[in-house]
Amino acid sequence: MAMLFTASPWWLIWDNRVLTEALTLSAIALFAAGAMIWVKGRGPTPMLTGAAIALLARPLTIPLVFVVLIIALIARRGIPRPIAVWASIAGLVAFAAFQSIAFNQAPVTYTYLPAPTTMEAVRAADRYVSRSHLDGYQRLAEQRNIPACIIAADIPPGATGLTPLWTNTCPEAITWLENGGVPWHDELLQNTMPTIREMISGRWIVVAWAGYSQIDPHWDAIQEKAPNLWRPAAGLINILMWLILAISSLWLLRNGPNWGYRAGFTIAALGYAGSLWMFDGLEMWRHILSALVGLFPAALASINLDQAQIVHPKKAAGYEVL
Repeated sequence: MAMLFTASPWWLIWDNRVLTEALTLSAIALFAAGAMIWVKGRGPTPMLTGAAIALLARPLTIPLVFVVLIIALIARRGIPRPIAVWASIAGLVAFAAFQSIAFNQAPVTYTYLPAPTTMEAVRAADRYVSRSHLDGYQRLAEQRNIPACIIAADIPPGATGLTPLWTNTCPEAITWLENGGVPWHDELLQNTMPTIREMISGRWIVVAWAGYSQIDPHWDAIQEKAPNLWRPAAGLINILMWLILAISSLWLLRNGPNWGYRAGFTIAALGYAGSLWMFDGLEMWRHILSALVGLFPAALASINLDQAQIVHPKKAAGYEVL
């Protein structure tokens, strides 16, 4: 059932285009299930293997991996053995942190940019074309001194708006974006309800960034063979996917022993997804998938977790713990 998620076009596009996306999704699924069963008292190999692959394939998963590892350590009241393996994972966490910092500080040279710029500017542009259509956004943009040339350019929403935003506007527009444009926290705190409505019920949930399909050769072939079948099927698949994720979250939040551990995991996953959606609007599907993919495997792995006895490592080794 978990593998059926890859039938959603928003997973399929990245599965067949970029190798690291498929590795990241698989690794986080393994890591999430492994973290659940490790707390049950089983071995740490699935959890640590998933963590290692995820951190190597996409270092920017470090906030989710690190937080879940800490929650698991607190719940289990110990660290995985042998120590050398756990030390290696700690080293990978440090490596991922360094890579994430370096990535965010490096100049960006995407093809649609007129000149190398900062990641902050790229994300500001992504947020603008993603959510500038929301009620109240333009008011925030005016408060942040948006250049008149951006408004006059009539930038289309979505990925198609990126090229004209960067190339059909005045130099002041680039400076404005490099200064952060409309910060994500302004959207969330000063335009709260429209932003939250878009997050939980916006059109992106079903259609997302359909512009990506235009650069995927597999997509054209699928639609050519079954043009009247694929679009309804894609919408149905997405609805089922969201339903399964919602049920998984509710199952993880059910009452019972170890509720704190399950709740902490769920909050970490959903919080990571929401944070990425807020500050990196354009590729929200591609980036939040790495958080959502863990919910269903974790829910499956948590079955009978309520009856499981968390065993202290020293006690498991034959020592009584005072």
